[in-house]
Amino acid sequence: MRTIVVTVCSGTACYILGGSDLLTLRDHLEEPYSRHVMLAGSPCLNRCKDRSENKRPPYVTVDGKVYGNMTLETLVKTVQSVLDAS
Repeated sequence: MRTIVVTVCSGTACYILGGSDLLTLRDHLEEPYSRHVMLAGSPCLNRCKDRSENKRPPYVTVDGKVYGNMTLETLVKTVQSVLDAS
């Protein structure tokens, strides 16, 4: 299993709408997944302005792909799916 990078937007809208919970991702991942995730916060991913995507805060990037409307449960599943596919 390779290591992936998960970046959580910590801008005001994302943080208030659940981004703060997403920063606890590693506490909710089972082994061996947690060992293969580099988790980082970002002051802003600049996605709120882009209305062409049908997504809303909080935003996260998982291995470079942008996800919106993220919840902790969905993030855990997404990370596990990406790692399983690698």
